[in-house]
Amino acid sequence: MRTAVCLMLGIVVAGWAVGSPDLPPATLPALQPNKLYGVGLPHGDVTPATSCAAASCHGGGQTGRPGSELTTWAPDLSVGPNDPHDPHSRAYRVLFNQVSVRMARLLEPDKEKPCPPHLNQLCLKCHSVDGANPQVAAEGVGCAACHGTSEEWLTIHYQPSWKSKSNPEKAKSKFIPTKNLVARVSNCATCHVGGKDRDVNHDLIAAGHPRLAFEYTRFHYQPTYQKHWKDPDDTATYESRAWVIGQVASLRAAVEVLQARAKNSNAPWPEFAGYSCYACHQTVGNGEPRGSGTDTSKPLGWPGWEVWYTATAVPAALVAQKIFRDVPPPQLDHLKDLRYLMERRTEPGQAVPKAPSQTDVLNVTEHVLSDLDRWLLDVQQAEDKRSTSPVSSELLGQLGRDLAGSALHDGKLRNHDWDFLAAHYLGTVAMYHAGGGTAKYPGWQDPLQKLGCDLHFPRSCEGEPRFNSPGAFGTTKLNKIQYNFGRLKSGFDTSGGSQ
Repeated sequence: MRTAVCLMLGIVVAGWAVGSPDLPPATLPALQPNKLYGVGLPHGDVTPATSCAAASCHGGGQTGRPGSELTTWAPDLSVGPNDPHDPHSRAYRVLFNQVSVRMARLLEPDKEKPCPPHLNQLCLKCHSVDGANPQVAAEGVGCAACHGTSEEWLTIHYQPSWKSKSNPEKAKSKFIPTKNLVARVSNCATCHVGGKDRDVNHDLIAAGHPRLAFEYTRFHYQPTYQKHWKDPDDTATYESRAWVIGQVASLRAAVEVLQARAKNSNAPWPEFAGYSCYACHQTVGNGEPRGSGTDTSKPLGWPGWEVWYTATAVPAALVAQKIFRDVPPPQLDHLKDLRYLMERRTEPGQAVPKAPSQTDVLNVTEHVLSDLDRWLLDVQQAEDKRSTSPVSSELLGQLGRDLAGSALHDGKLRNHDWDFLAAHYLGTVAMYHAGGGTAKYPGWQDPLQKLGCDLHFPRSCEGEPRFNSPGAFGTTKLNKIQYNFGRLKSGFDTSGGSQ
């Protein structure tokens, strides 16, 4: 049994760029209905991926070419983990490795024969296609997981009448139009962040499951990800939109996970997995502390709530104003209220911090979701109408400098939590790549590389594919990170010199 209050005592609050947790909740307005498509997976009969394998459909046999989408996705057992591949096709096989088997044993220590991971329904929701029979589940994360269950569109999706349908019309047939970034990233987030019935909690993480810290552009553009589709050629506009939508859609999923946790009266509350890992997991004693514990100027209380998904909420809203010029920026007032509830410190006269009220959290999460859905809906419609404005490399350079600068306040790091710093680093990198990389911003390469090295996780043991907490993440390394964020904020011209 986990006792949140005891372990939370004396932990330093992680700072955040959106308001102060001391502010009382705002008056909540009436909700508006959610009309988004692609948010929340449709349920139905799961067709095996092999049904798409005909050479005249998606099994053309030429990896990376149109008409060979299944061939590109399918697992190639001859390639290594660092060779180009689609990790989704290997997701089911992971459930048989030593780590997964050990996790099952640790999660059910009183059972002589714990439920094996490949039969555990919670595991199968994301390591295969939710609702698939055992034969289809063995394919891994197949077509239906990303494109929707196909009983209503399989036999018509190649016909002219289908191609003339709008995305909302296709969605009514349980199809997920992944060419729309809001639908795509929202669908990704159901597994990579979590959802109403998909929760990687602290027990799972303690047993060995990787923590769900999803950053869409980092995942989407990693060199070894072998994609079976082609994105638009307008890299600057497309990639910058992908980063902003990724931030908001992932944040939305994190709030939805919190809402599900608040509804579950049988689970520990508050759930540790929603709080800053490094507020607790830091050196105790004479060594330099890691994570948010390094900032002794902040008062004692709760650690930061979902720092990974909230750190760049305000910067993302500011970037959205520049990129989606005809769409009002996302509203974050109720998000500040939610942080107030989740990070509230000890009240006067209390001996220990008081856990946030589940009823209050449920109330506010409903309004946060409404705010985020309203913006996502506006962007989704703008994307369908193709009414987004082109983005220049000059604008992306300014946005990248602004993102780097938002990690600082008066020249000092605004927050020492690893999640906060890594989120700002990845946002800056996204703008750097979208704008043209070193060819456009040669002066950025050195500070970005050094930030990446200072934020790097060391391997837990030589040769093992697992990683430890960021090593020696104390004053010396934080000073380097602060210096390189400052270099990026100051700006560089195209020749690499300071402006």
